[in-house]
Amino acid sequence: MTPTSPTPKPEALPASLQLDRTAMVLAALAIATALGEIALDLVTPLELDLASIYPLPLLLAAYARRPLLVWVLSLLLGVATLIVYVLHVESTIEMLRQEILLNRLLDVALLMVTTTVLHIWMRSLDVRESQSRLLGEQNRRLETANRVLLEHEAQILRQNEELNRRHEDVLASSARTNRMLVAVSHDLRTPIQTIGLIAEMIRRGAENPALAGRALHMAQQLQGNAAAMVTMVSDLLDLARLDAGRTDLKEGTFALDELVSAKCRELGALAQTKSLFLVAHTPDAPLWVHSDRGKVERVLSNLIGNAIKFTASGGVTVSVGLDASGSVAVRVSDTGRGIEPEALERIFEEYAQAHDGESERGWGLGLAIGRRLARALGGTLEASSALGAGSTFTLTLPRSCIVEIAPLALNEPAGDRPAK
Repeated sequence: MTPTSPTPKPEALPASLQLDRTAMVLAALAIATALGEIALDLVTPLELDLASIYPLPLLLAAYARRPLLVWVLSLLLGVATLIVYVLHVESTIEMLRQEILLNRLLDVALLMVTTTVLHIWMRSLDVRESQSRLLGEQNRRLETANRVLLEHEAQILRQNEELNRRHEDVLASSARTNRMLVAVSHDLRTPIQTIGLIAEMIRRGAENPALAGRALHMAQQLQGNAAAMVTMVSDLLDLARLDAGRTDLKEGTFALDELVSAKCRELGALAQTKSLFLVAHTPDAPLWVHSDRGKVERVLSNLIGNAIKFTASGGVTVSVGLDASGSVAVRVSDTGRGIEPEALERIFEEYAQAHDGESERGWGLGLAIGRRLARALGGTLEASSALGAGSTFTLTLPRSCIVEIAPLALNEPAGDRPAK
């Protein structure tokens, strides 16, 4: 059985077309009424004075808003009033009967007065409608102008917010730069003063043979302070390049577990000077990744060096594995004093300071550079800590950098490999 499609409903006529149709009906009705009145007046005695109701069709024509039709009907009815009078009288004497003729003349005058009043009424309506249309047009223009003004105001507010945000960023950057300059000037002044003192002692040693035996030790101290200054200047330059977005990646394929083990062996002597252990947990099978070896090594050097620096007893553990999402994760954990929760994000700022209730600690530029390098490599650098329980810094590299992984679950350490 074929379903019948619903009959479409006729669309509603526009309001202007409906008004035109109503006016046409009223105009036709006015003409018909006028003709009917004239015909009725012809067959009715003059004494009834039906001409007194002749203004009725004029009202219909006026409601139809047809000024020309009102005047035409008025003239037609006025002439018909006199013609009907002439046709009804039988002699000249009767034609001059004052009372009936006066009534007919008054009827004609009433038609003219009615026509004039209706014409004035229609003209006033036209003026009012014209003013209403003009007022409506002006209101629409004002609404449009108001919308434009509101849009401009909203745009200005957005621009002001953006300017305020940029102003705050500039102030924050300026404050950060000032803080960093103060810290850098302090850190540079110490090795420079030390270099000056050692240079003075070497000069005196050259003049006094008794001090010549200490020249080698002083030269080593001089070399160490100069190297510290070079490292600090290099960190500043690297930080400026990273902030400017000028990070060149020299990617290659290397075994991450071997890099971690080598770095732990390199820093093992530093741990031994503080009687700390430094162990590396790596998987049995090599974990090959494709990334920038130099930048990964630099981040690890800073994390392991900081862990040794801020650990008084116990040691540092470095583990390589995969996290829950399958990304590469290198965790550096220490048994130090820990970091208060409110300072965990602040330590990644340049020369951040934190209080642990006993002293104030600063982290220099290493962690700030490390986080920027991690982001440049497509990864992250995060920290977790608890006061009295040590800290853990996690360098995460994206899963896409993995070239070859061990068949075992890398997030489960396969064994402990103490650094030699």
